[in-house]
Amino acid sequence: MIEAEQLSSSFRPLLTPRQDRLEGRLIRAISSGGPRSAMREAVHQLVDHLSLQGIPASRGLAIVMEVASRSSRAASDAADTDQRGNLSPLGPLDCVALVSRWAAARYGLAD
Repeated sequence: MIEAEQLSSSFRPLLTPRQDRLEGRLIRAISSGGPRSAMREAVHQLVDHLSLQGIPASRGLAIVMEVASRSSRAASDAADTDQRGNLSPLGPLDCVALVSRWAAARYGLAD
């Protein structure tokens, strides 16, 4: 029998339209190889929204990191198929590391 906690951790509730837009903004900022400031702003907006919804920091960080890893995979796939290559000096793992640091700092969890 499946425990209620297992169900709640594997089931992702429907996104609010605003959260969906904020996640999309973060995905575009990472996958486009845009400036770090655009990525940081997208992270801050998403974290602020999750905090306002009352989502605990641990769950919020998990959501942000899931979005970042999804978008870094998309960026990696796009760079593989793009003949020009990515002009950004940041690789997908660099972006995920930055997102993690910015999200933790925004939640007040940084050292």
